[in-house]
Amino acid sequence: MIKIDTFDTMQIKKSFTTLKGQERVKQILKNAEIVFLTKGYSGFSMRGVAAQSNISLSTLQHYFQNKDSLLKALLDKLIFDYIQRIEILINLNANEPPLHRFMNIITNIIYEIEQPVITHTFKEVFSISDHLPYVYDSLSMIQKYNFELIYKIILPIHNKISSEEYKERAIIIITQLNGYLVQYSNKNTDECYRQFLRNILLKNISRLVSEP
Repeated sequence: MIKIDTFDTMQIKKSFTTLKGQERVKQILKNAEIVFLTKGYSGFSMRGVAAQSNISLSTLQHYFQNKDSLLKALLDKLIFDYIQRIEILINLNANEPPLHRFMNIITNIIYEIEQPVITHTFKEVFSISDHLPYVYDSLSMIQKYNFELIYKIILPIHNKISSEEYKERAIIIITQLNGYLVQYSNKNTDECYRQFLRNILLKNISRLVSEP
């Protein structure tokens, strides 16, 4: 299972034991997200987040010592929020037939990919992951979660497809989703082509999990 820092575990580690401190951290991270999405990594600064949060730099540094610790907490928050949304969906579709359940989940993952917060974050995060190990770790974490999720959901779909074969197919699906994210996040990709790619992606994934 994927383990990441939630708000609670971050607060325990930093001794943010008061309700006021917990709420302040949540507000800071919400404003950090705004700064990161609007200005990118190059414009993401402690002073900028402090200004967006209407607090002093020293107050921000009480909670996050530097830019790296703040960005890591923000990435943890974004991953945690994504996983929560997907887990809710999994529980809602628990009684659906396996193929129908899986395609519902994939459709929602594609919907997540298409949201501006995901596309903008992906472009920024991918560009800095080469020289910031904790950013690369965050990318790896979400890839691992998606792989484990997809493998677990597709395993019961067809009894003539072995578990090892399904593992390989899960990796192919992750690769296709990554490719779609790259194409979708390109501002020069028009909406008609995006729709075409989305339809092809869904057809390919459906065949991958249902045909021996």
